[in-house]
Amino acid sequence: MIFINKFKDLNNYKKNNSLTLFLIFFLVLTSVVSFFLGFYFNENSAGAGGFKGDFSNVWNNINLLKKYDLKTFFCITAKSCHEISDTYISSRTPLLYLVNYFLNPFVSHEELFRVSIFVFSLLIPIFFFYSLKKRYPSYQNILLVFVTSIILLSPYFRTSSYWGLEENYALLTTLLTYIFFIKFIKKKNNKNIFLLTFFASLTVYFDIKFLIVPLITFFKIINSKIILKKKIQTIILFFLFSLPYVYLIFLWKNIIPTNDAINRNAGLLFFQNIGYSITLIFFYIFPFIIINIRNFYNNFIKLLKNKFFFLFLIIIFTYLIFFIFYYNISLETKLGKGYAYKLAILLFENYILQKIFLSLIILIGYFSIIVFFNNKLGDFLIIIYFIFFPIFVYPLMQEYYDPVLFIMFFLFFFKKIEINFSKVLILYIYFFCFLIFAFNYYKYS
Repeated sequence: MIFINKFKDLNNYKKNNSLTLFLIFFLVLTSVVSFFLGFYFNENSAGAGGFKGDFSNVWNNINLLKKYDLKTFFCITAKSCHEISDTYISSRTPLLYLVNYFLNPFVSHEELFRVSIFVFSLLIPIFFFYSLKKRYPSYQNILLVFVTSIILLSPYFRTSSYWGLEENYALLTTLLTYIFFIKFIKKKNNKNIFLLTFFASLTVYFDIKFLIVPLITFFKIINSKIILKKKIQTIILFFLFSLPYVYLIFLWKNIIPTNDAINRNAGLLFFQNIGYSITLIFFYIFPFIIINIRNFYNNFIKLLKNKFFFLFLIIIFTYLIFFIFYYNISLETKLGKGYAYKLAILLFENYILQKIFLSLIILIGYFSIIVFFNNKLGDFLIIIYFIFFPIFVYPLMQEYYDPVLFIMFFLFFFKKIEINFSKVLILYIYFFCFLIFAFNYYKYS
């Protein structure tokens, strides 16, 4: 009974509850220690790690820079050097390879390079904590450290950190964008607007799927109350920073490097990915629904009475008709598509049962998204981006949503996440369990 009474009081920081502090310290330490141990034991909890995994592609691209001059290197990214058999293997621009080649002193040795990227990746939780302090100044540091530690549980952040993969560069510039956005809004000087648009633009060069970051930044500045001169400067700077990518588009005749454009069937539309993206977004909002279940229930009741409810039904059932009757799931490879697809193939061998299972999660996820973002138009538009950009992407990977959605929920969405210790504890347990599942899935699959 004494323990239960203490647990009920866990959220009362003013009493300096020793049990609360001990639990936070223990769980944060667990995240940190597991993160370092994962590197030491060559963990691969996202399926892309290992020396024979995507790291081999990263190392191949770096070696191209060692082997050829810059003109030839860019020629290889476009597959226009017909006399050269080497291939640039990436769907991202070469910027991160150029940065490492010219600025990373450990780029000559595989293991040292891995260590350097691992250390570099530690900047992400540091900047995430700093950003949380700016967004939630009234919360105690210990609670924000607890939130930050959840990033270290992301299988995709961990695998990218351990194996020098590409996603973490865009995560870092996303956080820097937020930090300079806060500085710009407060100080409104030319230096901040330059750095803000610069880092926002860099996210696209590191990963085109992060286009949402400069879009949010642009529209927040344009819709703010700053003077017209600053808005014009914003437009000009974004235009100038986009010019190198425009050149690359002409070079590749596509928005991604030529080799990957061919292998990923760039230019085709993959409407089945709408359903998979809904399941993935649902996965990441689910713990936030749990910690605000009362508000979610009230919003659900309002949705049932909404005059557009029938329209929402028509939209989702029209899509499910396509998904069930016109999408041939038997032709799919097992690569990507997220947790729901992997659960479907683990639970059912029959393709019809797999579709029924997936359709049920899509249906639940669809209405959960509508209810969760009820009356939050700006946030809903951000989610619309994450639902529809996968139409142009093949294969769709869960790493495209993790941990970027978690970061965006806390920083970029218009409505702040209201948290206390017990709520963060639920988030921690949820993502810790996901890490365990992901680790075992790729270890034994």
